[in-house]
Amino acid sequence: MKKSFLIYDDWGDLVETLPEEDKGRVFSALFRFSATGEVSDLSNPAADMLLKVMVKQLRDDKEKYDRKCEKNKENSAKRFIDGYRTISNDNDGYRTMTDKDKDKDKELDKDKDLKEKEKTILTDGKKESEKPMVAAEAATSARKEKFYASLVPFVDKYGKDMIRDFFDYWSEMNRSKSKMRFEQQATWELALRLKTWADREKIPKKEGNPKVGVILTDNSIEKFKNQKLW
Repeated sequence: MKKSFLIYDDWGDLVETLPEEDKGRVFSALFRFSATGEVSDLSNPAADMLLKVMVKQLRDDKEKYDRKCEKNKENSAKRFIDGYRTISNDNDGYRTMTDKDKDKDKELDKDKDLKEKEKTILTDGKKESEKPMVAAEAATSARKEKFYASLVPFVDKYGKDMIRDFFDYWSEMNRSKSKMRFEQQATWELALRLKTWADREKIPKKEGNPKVGVILTDNSIEKFKNQKLW
């Protein structure tokens, strides 16, 4: 792999302060460091110091470049974390996708789009199938509130407890939530239904152990005291 390094403009003023022979030595040592990593010792202290300044800058540049490459590698790994997208290294060290990988990636994207469309269709279909039931339940709830309001005028006559029991019983919904119990009756007149309900509540309950015998005649001893015996 070919190597390269940057030469900064501000180095020019420093290099110009050196004798002609030291200028060449500095750049020769700089190329040697880039190729092998070896730092040469120059006889001229000024040239040697300038070389070390240049070497430090090149090292900083390399560290910065390495960090950038590592960051790009991490970002690439996040994008291709699913594990099915293969990538390769080109001659410049950058991670690139091959044509085969790109074709595979396109197919996977198509499959993903298809699955999303199927999911949307199923979801929308489910919502459409639920709409009639939701609408029926909402309509029944509105009628239920209306039925409750129709019982309010009878509270003073029959009391809150009886009206509540009456409402709970006759407002019970069927399985489809489309009708209440009272709506399924062949005939319905609210005032008469309430009167019948109230009359039934007034009927006394049977005792658990009713009396089964009644004395019809007096068979006590006192009855026979004044009668003649045979």
